[in-house]
Amino acid sequence: MAVIKIGEVEQSIKDLTRIYKPKLEGVDRFVRRYVLKYRIPAGYEKRLKNLVIAELTAMAKQADAASN
Repeated sequence: MAVIKIGEVEQSIKDLTRIYKPKLEGVDRFVRRYVLKYRIPAGYEKRLKNLVIAELTAMAKQADAASN
């Protein structure tokens, strides 16, 4: 079984966030599906959720800056 480093997992979920652009209300479900699909230990769920929220916030700021 291949071992995936946490940095790779974090980068992967950031990339998926940019692709799928989940709503802030659906972050829990998005992360939970990711954790189940890729068999990530449940202890990382909160950390991944925070990463997704940070990425969505950064995307929103970029969109605001681009429109101004």
